[in-house]
Amino acid sequence: MANFKEAIVDTLKAEGGFVNDPADAGGYTYRGITKKNFPNWAGWTKLAAWVATHGQPKTGHIFTEDEIPGLETDCHVFYKQQFWDKVMGDEIHNQEVAADLFDSAVNMGIHQAVVLCQRSLDIPETGKMDSSTLNILNQNNEA
Repeated sequence: MANFKEAIVDTLKAEGGFVNDPADAGGYTYRGITKKNFPNWAGWTKLAAWVATHGQPKTGHIFTEDEIPGLETDCHVFYKQQFWDKVMGDEIHNQEVAADLFDSAVNMGIHQAVVLCQRSLDIPETGKMDSSTLNILNQNNEA
């Protein structure tokens, strides 16, 4: 079975760190998580407390555990619940396939990532990851 802890590494590298660019439609962002789209993310409270004490960090800054304890864990929990679990990552046999589907879901949305997966498998494009899609995916991509 695929491993989330392995899959998240490359995704977080690509997502980067802190960004607050007024020209960026995402606005206030940390590790690819936008406050505009996910205002209730647990990490915002921790980040706000740090900013209140230290000021806004430099663009791209990735906080260490010493700077903001638990923030990286909050990122992992977010990505697992919002994307990995919704593409049934734990049940995909091939690590590379699971990581690619997960990363696609993060970058283009779950529905579109699953549609492209289903298209590649030549099965009906529902955009919903279900046991049928999972079984065909695993049959076609044994580890």
